[in-house]
Amino acid sequence: MISIDKKIPYIFSFVFLMELTGCTNSSQNDPFERLINSMAWIKSANPNIDANNAYEKNDFRFLGISGYGLSLPGLSPSDRSIAINEKKYKIIGYCEIIEDQEHLDLCKLADNYAELYNTDLLNLISKKKIKQ
Repeated sequence: MISIDKKIPYIFSFVFLMELTGCTNSSQNDPFERLINSMAWIKSANPNIDANNAYEKNDFRFLGISGYGLSLPGLSPSDRSIAINEKKYKIIGYCEIIEDQEHLDLCKLADNYAELYNTDLLNLISKKKIKQ
């Protein structure tokens, strides 16, 4: 059996390596970096195609932006109330506090994307109800 005195250098080495690894990997732990990365898909997304794909998969959730409240761009106040009460939404952007210009640009893109997406999805749902 190894005595405690002989284990101490191994414990310090382990702790040192854990700290070293944590320091070199800090960008993955940065909440702002994760926020930007989670919204980056919006740059190349097509709201019309995405709304049609969601509709075909029976995913009738509208898109929201979290700010100082929940924004559901493109929905009337009554549609917004229904979506919130029935939890028929998913959040695609967190824009409470703007971190920098890139984040601001992504929030603007997310708002425009959500408005087009929600309008298209609402139109598709309305057409379905008319046909029934």
